[in-house]
Amino acid sequence: MASEFLELLRKDKKVMRELSERVAAEIALQPEFRKVFVKTVAGELATKEDIEKVRSEIKESEEKLRAEIKESEHRVKEELKSYIDARISDVSRTLQVGFTVLGIMIAGFALLVGLK
Repeated sequence: MASEFLELLRKDKKVMRELSERVAAEIALQPEFRKVFVKTVAGELATKEDIEKVRSEIKESEEKLRAEIKESEHRVKEELKSYIDARISDVSRTLQVGFTVLGIMIAGFALLVGLK
């Protein structure tokens, strides 16, 4: 008889829905059923405290991430500044050498022109 009843529930969705509604109504009306239901479901529900804890963890992670990004930006800016300063120094030295050579060449040319 029980197996026939279960088979009927599997086949007839209308009967299944009606039974579910009656069981739900009975649970809602009977305090001892409500307790069992709440205990069963409560383990899988998030409390306000759970949600607040997750929010707090997310906020903390976000703050750490922002600090890391800011630190990375600062480090990249400093590295870029150092790189640019080094390239400017290289160009400056190259120009100094070039002007020195040019000065020597002009002086040599002046000597050659003055000797004739």
